[in-house]
Amino acid sequence: MYIRKKVETFARIREASIDTPVVALTANTGGKYMELYKEKGFEAFIGKPMKIEDVIAAVRNILHL
Repeated sequence: MYIRKKVETFARIREASIDTPVVALTANTGGKYMELYKEKGFEAFIGKPMKIEDVIAAVRNILHL
């Protein structure tokens, strides 16, 4: 999914009053992209190729473990 689509989809989720944490799964791991995801309200991001350690770290971070 392209960055614009991720951001639009995320906005629709929030507009629907759904407050489930959302994690961006992306191949775009450059600083400007990570800042964009953070600025738009994503709780975390995971770079591709995805590693299980990254998933666990994101979930722990979201759950404050």
